[in-house]
Amino acid sequence: MANRVVPFILEGSTDAESLADLLARAVRADLGLRELCVGGDPTIYQIHPRGYRRPNPADPFSAVRAAIMDDMERLGEYRPSDIAAVIQLTDLDGAMIGDDRVVRGARLEYRTDSIATPDPAGIRRRNAVKTANIRRPGRPDATVTIRGRRIPYLLFYCSRNLEHALYGETAALTPREKTRRSLEFQRRHADDPQGLPAILGSDAVLHGMTGYDESWRWPFEGTHSLERGSNIALMPRLLAEAVPKGHPGRRRG
Repeated sequence: MANRVVPFILEGSTDAESLADLLARAVRADLGLRELCVGGDPTIYQIHPRGYRRPNPADPFSAVRAAIMDDMERLGEYRPSDIAAVIQLTDLDGAMIGDDRVVRGARLEYRTDSIATPDPAGIRRRNAVKTANIRRPGRPDATVTIRGRRIPYLLFYCSRNLEHALYGETAALTPREKTRRSLEFQRRHADDPQGLPAILGSDAVLHGMTGYDESWRWPFEGTHSLERGSNIALMPRLLAEAVPKGHPGRRRG
């Protein structure tokens, strides 16, 4: 039975519907995933029920810390000492491509090797901010400090987004379509719990990668951040390694 909390930071409710319950089955029994859907992208801005605020640019963990503190203070169901680790899933949105791959177009369009947009300068700025706020958290020794406690932190990605990684869907989906696909995916894999690991660990998604460092080098190469991929399949193993049994919130080494 889970006795240590692992906040799982997600950008939206469809992420939780598609992944969180299914991934929770693969996590070690003493670690319980706690879904925190922030309703947006914490690598660009932090979101509170009280509105939108820019994160501290010197602290890429500020949005994650704020989401966890808000959850603890509102519900009072756990304390910092109960947190074994923090994990987060982010969409890459093609952010690691070169500036020359952001081109002018009539509408925002994510292509296989470029992003077309009416506002190239704006997308380049967004990409720069997102990339900067991912580099430091995407390290194997990353920690987030919550009320003086340094807690292991693992960042995972979907490229270019969840629908692309899971379904190979390249078209922009409406919120209703995202919800429909998510519920269908969850129902299908509730009856076939091995189906999700098979998809996430396939060469089309994980590309044969086995290590955290290796998996994070991939999206920074060429136009990979626009291509189908995710390292979330590594999460159960890496989480278990980050939190040895009997030592909540402490990383080996």
